[in-house]
Amino acid sequence: QLTSLKGAPKEVGDYFDCHNNQLTSLKGAPKEVGGEFNCSNNRLPSLDERPKAGEYICDNNPLQRLGNERE
Repeated sequence: QLTSLKGAPKEVGDYFDCHNNQLTSLKGAPKEVGGEFNCSNNRLPSLDERPKAGEYICDNNPLQRLGNERE
């Protein structure tokens, strides 16, 4: 039941999965994910600070806007 991604790796080569948690922000997420980034089933109102990733899976979040990728 993560509420934060603080302490996550800076980069992930293939797949990063943080689905089925209580996240309300992607702050602390990796900066770059080589493959799929799965943040489905959380409480995310936006995808601000999402990593650069090959594919996003973000279903079942109360998204009000997509937000920006991390730079």
